[in-house]
Amino acid sequence: MKIDFKGFFKKPMAVISIVLSVGLAFTGISFKKTVYIDVDGTTTKVTTYKGKVEDVISDIDLKLETEDNVKPKLTSEIKNGQTIKIKRAVSLDLIVDGKTVVIKSAADSVKDLIESKSMSKKLQSENISPIKEQDKIEPTLDTKITSNMKVIIKRIEKKNEVTQAEIPYSTEKVVDDNMYKDDKEKVVVAGKPGIKEVTTEVTTEDGNVVATSVIGERVIEEPTNEKIAYGTKEKVVPTVNVPSRGGNIPYQSKMS
Repeated sequence: MKIDFKGFFKKPMAVISIVLSVGLAFTGISFKKTVYIDVDGTTTKVTTYKGKVEDVISDIDLKLETEDNVKPKLTSEIKNGQTIKIKRAVSLDLIVDGKTVVIKSAADSVKDLIESKSMSKKLQSENISPIKEQDKIEPTLDTKITSNMKVIIKRIEKKNEVTQAEIPYSTEKVVDDNMYKDDKEKVVVAGKPGIKEVTTEVTTEDGNVVATSVIGERVIEEPTNEKIAYGTKEKVVPTVNVPSRGGNIPYQSKMS
């Protein structure tokens, strides 16, 4: 049988049909991809002709929550052999400022949760102040996020308090040459306490004082030391005459 190729290709519609068929075949081959969908560690192999992550997920009817974490981003172009990782958000309790707030997050660790935009938005919506660097967080930042766990934020505040305190005076004893040993001691200079200004750093945890530390002192008035006088003189007994055969003999003695 002899085919008239020359006459065949003179027919415009036949040529167009062949070109379109071949083009579509190659187009189909070039856009067909195999991707892997990993949802919380469970991987599914998917064959697709879609071009973006969001289209592939929609095509397999996989429902996503707003808080779920998808990598690469939904708007990213996919490549053959690529893995799309999806981490489902879990619910947990955030206890802060006397409130318990339920939050959904796909964060890996407590640190990631604290630094996430979803956390900031949730705190703002609940009229709760942002978490500060000095605040105490339980459990530790490297703890993995699990469903229904509790994350506790304890507010740590530090402030300086200035108070006044007495400076005690000392007592000094001095000799008074005019006083006898058996004279009663007497105060010649009255003692007076001094005054100092004390700066104390006070640390509170959720309003309760947990630590104090003196960080500075300044003397306002020096103390006046007390002086007490005492005597050392010996008392002398007056001379008396003692009769004797030879006459009176002077006699003198000390009294203590």
